[in-house]
Amino acid sequence: MPVVVHSFHGWDSESGNMIQHVYEPTRLVLAWQAPDECGNRARFAVGEITKKNNEYVLRYYANTPDLTKACDLGYQGYPAFSLKQPEHTKGVLDAFMRRLPPRSRPDFIEYLKGLRLTPFADLSDFALLGYSEAKLPSDGFSLVDTLEDKKNPFELLLEIAGYRHHSPSLVESDIGSAVTLVPEPTNPYDPNAIAVVHQAKIIGYINRLQAPAMKKWLVNNQLTSVLEKLNGKPTKPRAFIFLWVN
Repeated sequence: MPVVVHSFHGWDSESGNMIQHVYEPTRLVLAWQAPDECGNRARFAVGEITKKNNEYVLRYYANTPDLTKACDLGYQGYPAFSLKQPEHTKGVLDAFMRRLPPRSRPDFIEYLKGLRLTPFADLSDFALLGYSEAKLPSDGFSLVDTLEDKKNPFELLLEIAGYRHHSPSLVESDIGSAVTLVPEPTNPYDPNAIAVVHQAKIIGYINRLQAPAMKKWLVNNQLTSVLEKLNGKPTKPRAFIFLWVN
């Protein structure tokens, strides 16, 4: 796939592949990861945000396997919203938008570039939360678009889950090279698991909360994926892939 070239205040061909089809999510799952010392870095679904009657609602999940595992590892709810109240409507979108840089910042275009979004995209705050996942290094929370309602064609930038635990050895010259997504129905931890394979070697997995939708795309759609970018710290390297679904 060719790199898309734009002209917008320094936007250039080094921006990488660009998302051309922007979509509005119907819900975002509130996910939580335990600290490293807990020995379990799975992303657990603990709630979801949806839009209802022109307001955004945070609903905590109850009595789910993910919630049980998260609580065993120390999960106590999102700090701004009491876990004792199962549903919240006041200030939900604003609270999570504070996890992102404000649109008024001079370098906001650079932030969009990192997400492979163009400044021309008609992007709501809710959609921006989904594309960015609203991650912060200070806690284990993120917002995950589970992708089940997407209609092709569209493009995605996805972080490779577990990359740092799979002998990360990718280098900058690998960027742009093909990766393959391989379902693992016999995976002992998750029958929906999808491995990310580069040059016949597993380098990580698709986010477990997005894997069920990805599994269907692999059967019903033409999907192309490449290694898009590498970043992070030497102790916590991160790798991302770019996907085209047609």
